[in-house]
Amino acid sequence: MPTPSSAAAAALLLGLPLVARAQTGFNNPTSGGGSWLTSVPNTFPEGLGEPLNTVLSSESDSLVLDDSQDGGFLTYMLSLNFGGECLGFHQGNNQSANLGDGQGERQEATVLRYNFGDQNFGTCRESNDGGNHLRYWKQDGTNAIFMAVSVEMSADQQHDIVVDGYNLGRNYLVGNATKNAVSSPSDSTTGSGTTTVTIPGSRSDQTWSYQTELRFEKNLLNASSDGVNHASTVGTDGNPPVDGLVAVLTVKITEKPEGKSTSGARPSLGVSAASLTLAGLVALALGLAF
Repeated sequence: MPTPSSAAAAALLLGLPLVARAQTGFNNPTSGGGSWLTSVPNTFPEGLGEPLNTVLSSESDSLVLDDSQDGGFLTYMLSLNFGGECLGFHQGNNQSANLGDGQGERQEATVLRYNFGDQNFGTCRESNDGGNHLRYWKQDGTNAIFMAVSVEMSADQQHDIVVDGYNLGRNYLVGNATKNAVSSPSDSTTGSGTTTVTIPGSRSDQTWSYQTELRFEKNLLNASSDGVNHASTVGTDGNPPVDGLVAVLTVKITEKPEGKSTSGARPSLGVSAASLTLAGLVALALGLAF
């Protein structure tokens, strides 16, 4: 069986570029022409965005990566006390993001807000009073979910971001996921924890439990003010508004209702169709591996 170096040599002999190897659990958006910042409409100056500071890894159970309220991503987020918008009404502008997956700029899937432990009306409180919230996008080719998490002010204050709100929003979310407070993380910070949610049902309540493994990665998101929305008011004590760390969550289902499966839609190849070069096709045909 040819070795990875043989595959690389074969592609080089053909004079063709190699297919980029997927990062563990997701592809780096910048490798495909994307960005770790969203695009926020109507900013001054134009072109500012918010950090994609949390990723749900593609190594999670496939059901968790589904946009599903039946044990999937939305149920997992309920176990962290995040739910859909107040009474289904969207507040604020839609943001877009380019995850480097060949799909270009795409609008957010939706906004999820902290519900303060109240599944019915808690997100109404967040919409009015402010608190933690997120937008998310799914990366084509890996199914990893990229989140822009931040703590915002009240509706009376136009939902501006609080001081250090990007880092705090990420830290609060992963703290909920691991049941441990996260205050000043580094790229060596790790954690794990179990969260449980019970969904009322017409016949019987459904309980789901999730085991979350947390790690932080650096050298992906810039520790900078460049291109960041609300940079002048979110930064603290001369520090930039973004600390440069991305939280990566790997989630496994540990308890599910009887008769339910943990399998969801399977991700496609770890590279998008747009990035599958002729070299990759040749290597795949020859049974080579990068």
